[in-house]
Amino acid sequence: MATGEGVILGRGAVVLLREHPGALRVRLDGPADRRARQAAAIQSLEPEAADRACAQFDRTHEACCRQFYGVQVQDPALYHVVLDSTSIEFDACVEIIARAAGCLAQAAEGPFANGLA
Repeated sequence: MATGEGVILGRGAVVLLREHPGALRVRLDGPADRRARQAAAIQSLEPEAADRACAQFDRTHEACCRQFYGVQVQDPALYHVVLDSTSIEFDACVEIIARAAGCLAQAAEGPFANGLA
């Protein structure tokens, strides 16, 4: 049975879902060098390979969002939450995101859900 719950990760998902009232839009970010170090540790990559992979991902993601959707992927207005996941532990990021999702769901059911109040 479909519940409508899940995580959608992909190029432009934040843009495609920006009008969906139940979609929490999150960006995990941080300084490029720290994101590369984090990727190297998590994925058991050599530091240079992680640097290249992160740089390539950033370029591709930015180009895709700019070309296909006309947005700058770094624009904080696209997101409900932006977290520096290189400074905040993953478990804490998960807690923050889960709490924000719960708040968004409550807001969708509250007095402003239908433009009332």
